[in-house]
Amino acid sequence: MDRKILVGSVIVLIAIISVGSASAGWFDFLTGDSEHAPDELITCVVAHGEEPEFGFDPMHGWGYHDSGTDPLIQSTILKRNADNEFVNDLATDYEISSDLKTYTVTIRDDVKFTDGSKLTAKDVAFSYNTAKEFGEGADLTHMEEAKADGDKVVFTLDQPDSTFINKLTDVGIVPEATYDNATYGQNPIGSGPYKLAQWDKGQQFILEKNPDYYGEEPYFNKITNLFLDPDAAFAAVKNGDVDIAEVAVAYADEKIDGYHMEYFDSIDVRGVSLPTTMDEGETSEDGIAIGNNVTGDPAVRQALAIGIDRQELLDGALNGYGNVSYTGVANQLPWAFEAGYKDGQVDQAKALLEQSGWK
Repeated sequence: MDRKILVGSVIVLIAIISVGSASAGWFDFLTGDSEHAPDELITCVVAHGEEPEFGFDPMHGWGYHDSGTDPLIQSTILKRNADNEFVNDLATDYEISSDLKTYTVTIRDDVKFTDGSKLTAKDVAFSYNTAKEFGEGADLTHMEEAKADGDKVVFTLDQPDSTFINKLTDVGIVPEATYDNATYGQNPIGSGPYKLAQWDKGQQFILEKNPDYYGEEPYFNKITNLFLDPDAAFAAVKNGDVDIAEVAVAYADEKIDGYHMEYFDSIDVRGVSLPTTMDEGETSEDGIAIGNNVTGDPAVRQALAIGIDRQELLDGALNGYGNVSYTGVANQLPWAFEAGYKDGQVDQAKALLEQSGWK
């Protein structure tokens, strides 16, 4: 996550860590000892982000988390399995043109929305076109249109894009005939494994199993998700009020009877961004100075890059949960590369600064 200290031309100077867990700096505590039916689950997790402002509406981003997050209430064209591989959800097959500009998906014909109406390719096309129009979830910038053709949906792109297949996991499908932008999020009609039973704003939402779901029957009949801040979530764990909770990294080493901690690897990388231009008296539209006469000197940025100790930062800020990164690219990714330098070289950093006239 970049944080611009001053407005201007910036680069990620110090890639500090590659953070573990499903959402940066968070950990899951799990237990099976809660006092409720074994087929009910009480959670306090943020996999779908914070409480949705517009309700449970995929057209406004519900279910989209840039990671194949399942919206639960709605179905998607594709989804990901436990190995992060694409598998069919509403799709039975798909084809990609040789120029990577046309994706054609065949939609299964045995799916019903929870209001009893049949889900068709028209609903899929409508959902994608509406999501593009609203622009609040998946990035569909290069999708010109989605068009239904019988039981198929044809996605036409304005340029070749081999990554568009990822977008086929990103939009929950809503019914074209009854979708209302003003009310859908409060009373969502979907075709996913669950349906919304209750939403107490600011407190919780409750999902119940969809008896007409076409896929594998989910284990839990009921899921309750609480909206709690990090400290309250940890208090809920200590009180035994939840089965699963994501808690801040500060609590990662805590030991609580009946719970164990799960640590999830991720490709989240945290860094520090600094201005790379000198201050020449220019300001932004908001009146903020552009540039900085300290970090505008390349020698200063180079000295910081080789002089700091990233492992100490990681140990102090995140209790050691993470991996040192020098490039801003997570070490687990296939395109990760060696930076060509190491940190903690304080003497070399001082020499760089002296050579540039800094004292």
